[in-house]
Parts: sequence; C-alpha cells; structure tokens
Amino acid sequence: MGDNLLVYVPGLDGDPSPAARLAADLGESWRAEVSPVRVRPWSNRSAAALARELSAWIAGVWAEMGGLGRIILVGHSVGGLLLRHAYLIAQGDDDSREMKAWAQRVSRMVLLAAPNRGVEARRLSFTGRTMAELRRGAPYLTDLRLRWLDHFDRAGDRIQVVQLLGTLDTVVTRDDSLDVEQFGNARHVTVPGAEHHTLPRSHRLLWAAVAGPVRPTTPLLTVEPRTVVFLSRSRDRTWQALRQALAGRADVRTVPARAFLDEYGQVYARHRHGAIHFAGHGDGARVLGQAVAAVPAIMFGNVYLAGSRLPPGFPWSRAIEREQIGRVRDDGNLAVDQVPEVASYLLEVQADAADRLRLDGRAART
Repeated sequence: MGDNLLVYVPGLDGDPSPAARLAADLGESWRAEVSPVRVRPWSNRSAAALARELSAWIAGVWAEMGGLGRIILVGHSVGGLLLRHAYLIAQGDDDSREMKAWAQRVSRMVLLAAPNRGVEARRLSFTGRTMAELRRGAPYLTDLRLRWLDHFDRAGDRIQVVQLLGTLDTVVTRDDSLDVEQFGNARHVTVPGAEHHTLPRSHRLLWAAVAGPVRPTTPLLTVEPRTVVFLSRSRDRTWQALRQALAGRADVRTVPARAFLDEYGQVYARHRHGAIHFAGHGDGARVLGQAVAAVPAIMFGNVYLAGSRLPPGFPWSRAIEREQIGRVRDDGNLAVDQVPEVASYLLEVQADAADRLRLDGRAART
C-alpha cells in the first residue's frame, strides 16, 4: 500500500470508475479512494455538512495511511464543489479555525467541469436541499466563492488547481470559473468532444491533469480594483439623481433581487481589491439584510438606506463587528438636496476600512 493518496469525489452519477483507472496508472506508491460522501440527486442534507464530513473522512484515511505522503484531490461536477469546501475547512476556514494536517499535504486539485459559479436554476431537475444550495446565486454557493477567493488572497496558497472542461459541455462554461482560474498555479484544459457527464472518461487528459506538469494558463481576468455601488432599482427621480451623481465616479450596478448574490460574486471576483458599497430603499434594503444574514463572507464598505423595510431591530452592530459592513446610514427618505452629500458618503473610504477592503486584517467569520 502506497504512502500517497488520491481522493475521487464523483458527480451526481456516482461513477467511481475514473479512480480505478487512475490508481492503476499511478502505481504502487499511491492509494486511490472513492469518497463515500457525495451529492446525491434528492439529498436533503446541507452542503456544508457534507463538506465537513468529506473533510473528516479524508483526514481519517490519510491518518490511517501514516500521514506522510502527498494528496491529490479530484472531483467531478458538483463533487468538485464539495472538495473545494472540504479543502477550505481543512485550511481552518470554519468555526473551529483549526488547520488540519492533511491540508498541508495537498499538492493538486483537479476539477472536472465543476460548476464553480453554481448550477443554473433552469438546469435543476432535482428538488433536494443539497442541490438547491448549489444553485447559482444561492447563499451557500456565494459564501463558498467568497471564502475561496479570500483564502487564496490571504494565504498565497500554492496548491495547483486544474479545471477540465469539455467542448460539448452545456452545463458549465469557462466563464463560470473566474474564482479558480485567476491565481498563479491554475490551469484550464479544454477536452475536445467531451460532454459534462462524459468528461471523466477522457482518461488521457485526466491522467495528464493528475500526474503531468502544470503550466498555468493566462487567466480569464486580472483583478481590477474598482469602486462598485449596488443601487436599488427605482423609477423615483431622487434615486435616479443619485445614480447620476455616482456615474463616472463608481461602477453602479442595479440588479433584480433574484440575481443579487450571483452578481455580487462576479463583482467580488473581478474588483474585490477596490470598494463595494450599497444604497437601497424599501425592498432593496430587505435584499441587503437577507444577504448579510445568509452569507457570512459578504462585505460592503458603506451602506445607505432610506425608507428601509427591514425590521427595526436588525442587528447592524453584529454585521459591523463581523466586518460585513463598514458603516450604515439609515434615513427615513432621500431628498433631492441630500443627493450630493449621500453620493460623497457612499464613495468615501474610511481609514479603518481600507485594510478590510483589501483583505489585510479581516476578522474571523463564524
């Protein structure tokens, strides 16, 4: 039995065969294990609970082997999302803040068409809780994206991440992998003729991704520091005036509530070293409140509210303590003569917020 460990987490189809082929090629110094922890089509377990269980299972297998060798993680489709979270947990990104020894032995993660931006709602034919939490723009999925970006920004993690994607894949596109491709040791591999469910059968390219040299590809984007203001949609002339006052000074985004978290994730991936602010009224304030409550990793610098429909006791102080919010101003109404002042408030960067916005001193998120 070898000292090194390869972990394979299947997608929804549960096919374990890629692990057997990889094990045969890796030789006697490697042991390949198929995870018993995976996403099942109608599962009602929380995705976070599955990720914690997967992390603990990997720790147990590795310890049983003596805890000395290298580890390679391979995940197909939604199995790749579980692997990403399990790895972050092992790196101390959970309530315990405890780094697990096995995480330091991971040299490579291979993602086979992982829907890193989440699964589009129109493609969800399963109704269980787990798949709902992996939907594009779902709170859990958004939180995972933000935590991944924060971890690699802060830790300078040198793990090699390879994403394989078939040319006939109708579920995942390369644009969905902004989070995993933008760091120095990442590689994108295009697999000709492969569909989403057939990709793991492309053994030659899968073998190269697991055992071959990793030559980083040019990322899809370079992170561009930019000031972004999320603004509630409104036909009110005063709010239109605020939008005009911000134009040219900030990238102003107005998005429907159902797309808010997905858009935030995209903005964070592209512009997180700048500043992200929010201005909302009525139901727009409720959208912000729901996001702050459901996504611990979300962060805004300045928040301006008017005519808020949030309950009076909304815990803003807790959000500020957790560094989700820099500061909050809540007015009853926005008057026309207030527009210049509010625009300046939104665009002002607080001295104590600068480090937070650049991820240099963020408090632990629990």
